[in-house]
Amino acid sequence: MSLVELMVVVSIMSVLVALAVNGPKGHPVPEAARSAQGMLSEARRHAVEAGPVRAPVAAALGTTARVRVEFSSVSGRNVLRIFDLVEEPAPSTSATWRPAGELFFSGTVELVAVSAAAQSEPGGVAAPLLGGGTVNKYFFPNGRADAMTLYFRKRVGPADEYRVFVLPVSGIATMFKGW
Repeated sequence: MSLVELMVVVSIMSVLVALAVNGPKGHPVPEAARSAQGMLSEARRHAVEAGPVRAPVAAALGTTARVRVEFSSVSGRNVLRIFDLVEEPAPSTSATWRPAGELFFSGTVELVAVSAAAQSEPGGVAAPLLGGGTVNKYFFPNGRADAMTLYFRKRVGPADEYRVFVLPVSGIATMFKGW
């Protein structure tokens, strides 16, 4: 290989590296919604795999949920956190919520609301708005979950809206474009 050929190869590789580093970025809203859908699917899987909560523990805690999903805002960015319920060995009736996953959304994406209903049909946004508060939703070992719809949009620029909803009977997360 001659020096000229080597220089051509190096310059082509430089262009490709520059494009890979500074090239076009994906669309942040659908990526955020898809990531949230993946995390909710993971929460459901954790709940089913962990199996039922022992009856004395469930009675003491007041819930049979195995996974808690927390939606909040930290330093102006929305975050989704997953916590697994870890029981103390029998005969103890106590358990703790152990962190199992965390997803911070890009600053260009806003999680506008987490609704208490599974909004499978298009039709607007429902409260509660997150603001500075926290919303908790739960997944159960039988595959069910609290009904919920997450509403995402771009913070600035033209409307780019997506929703992710979880049906309570199946606990399966589904993503759609538009509210």
